[in-house]
Amino acid sequence: MKLIEMKCKNCGAKLKVDSEIKDVHCEFCHSDFKIDDEVKHHKLDDMEKSGYEFEKGRIRAQQENKNENYINNNYLQKNKNKTLWLILAWIFLLPFTATYFILKSNKLDKKKKIFIVVIMWIIFFIIAAIGSLQDEEEKKNRIIECYSQETYDKLDELVGIDNINGYFSNSYTCDKLSLKNKNYKDFLIEMDGKNLISIKLDNKYIYSVDNTVDIYDPITLKIKEKKLIEYYKDDENINKFINLYNNLYPETKITSDMLTVYHHHGSDHKDQVKINIDGFDSIITGGLLTNKVSVYIDNGKNDDVEIKKLIVKIVKVFNSSLKDEDIIEHINSQGIGSNINTFNEIEYWTNKNSDGSKILYIKLTGVIN
Repeated sequence: MKLIEMKCKNCGAKLKVDSEIKDVHCEFCHSDFKIDDEVKHHKLDDMEKSGYEFEKGRIRAQQENKNENYINNNYLQKNKNKTLWLILAWIFLLPFTATYFILKSNKLDKKKKIFIVVIMWIIFFIIAAIGSLQDEEEKKNRIIECYSQETYDKLDELVGIDNINGYFSNSYTCDKLSLKNKNYKDFLIEMDGKNLISIKLDNKYIYSVDNTVDIYDPITLKIKEKKLIEYYKDDENINKFINLYNNLYPETKITSDMLTVYHHHGSDHKDQVKINIDGFDSIITGGLLTNKVSVYIDNGKNDDVEIKKLIVKIVKVFNSSLKDEDIIEHINSQGIGSNINTFNEIEYWTNKNSDGSKILYIKLTGVIN
């Protein structure tokens, strides 16, 4: 029997009644009434309270369990680390300890002592080398398995496989394979199936098949290659040349609206564009099969001083380390008529007037890196 407290509907006196009965008699005012509604309401309140207490208890139990697991895991990790250090200490201290006791022994002569110590150290280094080779092989196999041979080769090329850390055990699935460099910065590898798309280090691209992103040096994490802006979409080499030119000479940038596809013999040549650079009519020729670009400059202005300034600018796009005076000296050394020669891996095709005092036109050809 469960007693509940309630008030008399007639006089308001506090009553204690059995929750199972429906009729109640007030001992104070002697009135009778039914308690179905009151009991029902009380039961609902009771159930809500019980449910609340149950849920609160369940959450508390989960939290206590979580805390207990954290403490246990922490304890296990500490013990694991302690055990690992003990094993490493034993491995590295064993040869020194053994060497000490062997050399201190009175039961062996000097030659035998030296022989035993040498053999022991040779065996120790062989075991260490085998262990290292096995680790490297496991690392290689895991990277190839989880990514591809191409990814392994590219990582080796960029940073050296020895400089990559991670958990390479087969007990870890590929989605848990985390690669880091020696400074514990994360590698992020993007794949399309088994094709390598990009590699990021510390969220910076160190490799990408997409040439519209900045590429950073994997060691210094400073920009190595500035992303290409699309000035001309129909020829990759022409676009690269314009990007290099604009990086060197931002005050006289070449823009897309300055380019016109070269029309010759009744058809458009998309690997050639006409442009006026610094007042000189010019033609830039690319070609997707090579990394070379040619720039033809017509001296229609009949201005030998200004065309030489433009020649210097174009040549330095191919090789920015060349000195202005060396380039000018080479141009001046060209004889009359048409001359083709190579200077610092840049091809010059120069055509001068009859006395050699003026450049009529010149074509410069160099490699775009």
